[in-house]
Amino acid sequence: MEFARDRRPDLVLWDPLAPTGAVAARACGAAHARLLFGMDNVGLVRSKTLQELADPASGLTEDPWLPWLEPVLERYGLDFTEETLLGQWTVDLTAARDAVPAGSEVRTGPAGSRTTAAARFRSGCTPGPSGPGWCSHSARPAGSSTVRRVVSPCGEFFDSVSDLDLEMVATLNSDQLATVGELPDNIRAIGYVPLNQILPTSSAVIHHGGGGTSGACVAFQVPQLIVPIPLWDEKVIAQYISRRGAGLVVDPAAIDVDSMRKDLVRLLTEPSFQAGGPRPVRGHAGRPGTEGRDSGTGEADCGASRLNVRTHEARGPL
Repeated sequence: MEFARDRRPDLVLWDPLAPTGAVAARACGAAHARLLFGMDNVGLVRSKTLQELADPASGLTEDPWLPWLEPVLERYGLDFTEETLLGQWTVDLTAARDAVPAGSEVRTGPAGSRTTAAARFRSGCTPGPSGPGWCSHSARPAGSSTVRRVVSPCGEFFDSVSDLDLEMVATLNSDQLATVGELPDNIRAIGYVPLNQILPTSSAVIHHGGGGTSGACVAFQVPQLIVPIPLWDEKVIAQYISRRGAGLVVDPAAIDVDSMRKDLVRLLTEPSFQAGGPRPVRGHAGRPGTEGRDSGTGEADCGASRLNVRTHEARGPL
């Protein structure tokens, strides 16, 4: 708040999970908008809340959002308005994959209508600064592949791909690594690596379905094997990638190591997945108000569920 009052911005863009940005904007007289990073789940929940408040049969008589937000607003002499939760308008950074589901409606404008501005992206992506030597090339023979970060059960999956001519790089923290046991020779464990350093030489990625990881893979046109962990819009992302022929989806409730190995081999060997890599890019580029997504800033951290696969020179068959 002190920063906003000192700098006196004309516009504040705020994360939909941080409505304090709207409070700061209102307190200093700035225009403000939400900056979506995925599906507008907050907007959907707010719409549902308003519908239930208007329906006596729902049993909801008090707005559950007010006890949370009113103490912060009162501190600065402000009252609650819908703009506190939903902004004066919304800047949508997502592609059609994150559209509001059919039959749902988000009302965010002052008059109860949805006000959304589509963002415009630069096409292409830029690899990050040089990382470790193994990021830029594979130590395996030409035609081999490299993978990073894996899903549970890690140890069994590592063993299942130990006979494949690939290098797998898994981002594992010390606690995770302790549960895996001895790693096969073609598995490289590392705590952290930026995706834009490692994706340019990757042949496939196995990950949890997060928008940052998926967007970076789309930018570098790397096929994806997604095990969607239901936190925000991971299932929607997984379905989007699968429909466009750029990857496969694993049911997280029924993970089978043998099936995952087969799916990984399919990503590496079937030409259709290599050809499908650019399709989500074209989807972003074809969206009104966009020219393709400029990503490459995503990062693989030790808490995320990701697995990347690289080749020596070009992504091709094993």
